[in-house]
Amino acid sequence: MPSTPNEPRGLLASVAQLGSTVLALAENKFSLFVNEFEAERIWMLRIAMRMILAVLALTLASLFAAGWLVVVLWDWNHSVAVLAPCAIFVLIAVILWRSSNSLRALKPPAFSMTREELRKDRAVLNAFTGSGHD
Repeated sequence: MPSTPNEPRGLLASVAQLGSTVLALAENKFSLFVNEFEAERIWMLRIAMRMILAVLALTLASLFAAGWLVVVLWDWNHSVAVLAPCAIFVLIAVILWRSSNSLRALKPPAFSMTREELRKDRAVLNAFTGSGHD
């Protein structure tokens, strides 16, 4: 091994250094991928739990509301007493569908940080090698 950084090194030492650098880069990218995967998993679990609880609460509330509405409207008009809760449930379903679509639009794509890091690495390598490939 050379004693100063400016001394030329052998081919074997250069290959070993290159291998070490490549392994460190791969380890870093894999670590970033694992962190993002864990964050995605936690995010999906949180969303799933909230959706399950929301469905349960909405189901119970809708059953009680529909029963109350049928009792109140039964003497006035039987058809309205049955159709009014249905119309309300359809309206709630449309509102929930639209809000879920807007929530999906707010979240960045999965593994976007890993992709961005790989793009940066590619740009650095392209600048280093003088290649213009993307």
